[in-house]
Amino acid sequence: LFPHMTVEQNIRAGAHARPKAEREQAVREVLHAFRLEGLENNRPSQLSGGQQQRCALARILVGQPELVLLDEPFSALDAYLKWQVELELSDILKNLSCGTLFVTHNRDEVYRLCDTVCVLNEGKSDPKETVKELFRAPATMGAALISGCKNVSAAEVKQGKTLFCKDWNVTLKTALHVPENIAYVGVRAHYFTTEGTENAIPCTVERVVENPFSTVVMLQTTGAGRLRWELDKAVWETLSGTEKLTLYVPNGAEVKVNGEKATFVSSEEKHDVYAAVIDVGNDSRHFYDVEVTLNGVTQTWKKVVLHQIVETTELLNINASDLAAKLAA
Repeated sequence: LFPHMTVEQNIRAGAHARPKAEREQAVREVLHAFRLEGLENNRPSQLSGGQQQRCALARILVGQPELVLLDEPFSALDAYLKWQVELELSDILKNLSCGTLFVTHNRDEVYRLCDTVCVLNEGKSDPKETVKELFRAPATMGAALISGCKNVSAAEVKQGKTLFCKDWNVTLKTALHVPENIAYVGVRAHYFTTEGTENAIPCTVERVVENPFSTVVMLQTTGAGRLRWELDKAVWETLSGTEKLTLYVPNGAEVKVNGEKATFVSSEEKHDVYAAVIDVGNDSRHFYDVEVTLNGVTQTWKKVVLHQIVETTELLNINASDLAAKLAA
């Protein structure tokens, strides 16, 4: 911000390229959108950090730029104000005709505000991918960590879709395709359950950390590594005092087509997705809402012409992982 200018003058400076007849109205609109009304005559030194941040954003957007670069735009805001400004910025960005390059370390901001993402990892950029894909199946260690995965182990590929997790001393089975060159496996802190038959991980409770609305349990595995498990307080209360636990990692897959469910009993079984399609009408022009759940993560595609993506005969044998890959492509 220009220190010798008021809030209104700073914003008007950003609108200098707009037709004169539009400037005043544009300035008024962004003053309102960014909650700066009443501060028009204040200089930057008279503003809080959050007010300065909002003024800077208003000055950028009032000029109708071709490309907006936002580098940690919410870093100076308190939690409540950050949420309000983020909602306003999200609405503004949706109505902009230009692109936005958004730089942040906050995974929640990425998930809520971005369409595609690339992770800068050790000075190099990972390939660009959709935000949903980053959270569903991060391709690198850096991507897994920045997307919030708290549990990572070195891994070796075994037969089929099984992985030996060295740090946890367990073998896990996944519904996802396992590349031959995989080096690590990650499990998000909220994926674990205490009931199951596959993917059991014996643990000893090491430490319990209370968050305002959840409980974090640190567990020692039979290997050298530890696990972080995050769960509802009410669930932990039923287990409180337990020293030994066996956690399970879900290995199921499920497909719903317009609400009709085709369940995959295991990751290897090729269940009849075609039957779910037939239930709602075998019409090649029909739009389907398809929901695929893999390892506890659900993706939804709305109004898909399914027969243009998957041949009708292929639906007889396709599994959930392959169907999700085709839909994502």
